[in-house]
Amino acid sequence: MARTLSNWEYRQLVSEGQHLMGKHLDKVFEIRPDLFRLDFSTNESLMLHLGVCFYLTRDPPAAPMNPTAMAMTIRKYAGGKRLASFEQYKSDRIYIITLGSGHRLLVEQFVNGNLFLLDENNKIIRPYHFKPDSKHTFMVGGKYEYPPSASFNFPPTVEDWKEQAKDRGAATLPIFLSKWPIGKRYTDELLARLEMTGKKVGEVSEAEAEKLLQAIAATLANPQPRVYERKKENKPADATIPAPAVVHELSLVPLSEYENPASGFSVHPFSSFSQAVEYFFAHYKEEAKDAEPPQLKGLRHRLKKQEAALQKLELEIVEKAAETQQLETYLVHLEARRFELLAGAKPKEGMEEIDKDRKKWKI
Repeated sequence: MARTLSNWEYRQLVSEGQHLMGKHLDKVFEIRPDLFRLDFSTNESLMLHLGVCFYLTRDPPAAPMNPTAMAMTIRKYAGGKRLASFEQYKSDRIYIITLGSGHRLLVEQFVNGNLFLLDENNKIIRPYHFKPDSKHTFMVGGKYEYPPSASFNFPPTVEDWKEQAKDRGAATLPIFLSKWPIGKRYTDELLARLEMTGKKVGEVSEAEAEKLLQAIAATLANPQPRVYERKKENKPADATIPAPAVVHELSLVPLSEYENPASGFSVHPFSSFSQAVEYFFAHYKEEAKDAEPPQLKGLRHRLKKQEAALQKLELEIVEKAAETQQLETYLVHLEARRFELLAGAKPKEGMEEIDKDRKKWKI
């Protein structure tokens, strides 16, 4: 399955869509389930692939002959209206397209997300998927309730680092940096460049932290969209037929793993991330993998689940570090006091009670 986009990648796409402000929304089409095409008066289309991506294009897929109910409803309330804003809700993967009439298209881009047409008071005119999940209930005519969402500085500041680093010295840097969803491929790249791979938060000096944060800010400010393709080797049986390239990775910045010519990857730079996203998702196909025995496949599945559980446990350990340390301190004091009482010290009046018959010590 093709990968989804990170928070930073969506932010870049939203920024590229700002030039549509004031332009009219001409037509809306549902190309296929979960894929919508919004045509603007600039001869550009905003493609919305729910839970996967969105991007701008001048070469959209053909529109179906008959519009769906969702497309017709959006046209009725928002068709012909000017685009007033296109923005992200807090730091979540929720994006709001507001038209001049006050009507809004709210796009949830997380897994199993949804598309809502809202009025100017955030009341639901129509959802795309009517079936609510266990964490998100709604009804037509009811007010859309935003899920709990965190807000944070992007990129993080030195103060953010210090605040989040409290009692989290044992956390590995990739897990710690996931607080700011830049994207694992990008944080891994930066850590490798700065020779900080494998370090834990407690091992990072203040100067190193500042250097890392400066590198993150510089990377976020200088996107260089590209797609990497791998040339597949010919098999002996059909050596005369060139093997097709395999679209392998989409990136906002150069990734050292693929930039080296000796890596076997070709680099396709693009002037916008929308163009890179469009190319990637139009050409991406999972590389065929050699068949493996069912037993090995089962073991691999179990290993993946155990790795996920281990990562979750590591996070819990880091989060409970302060409480654990406090508990250990109390235990040290209790042990010292127990030895004092065994040595003949008198119980503190009103604070301790000793029942020698039952061998109980109450505090």
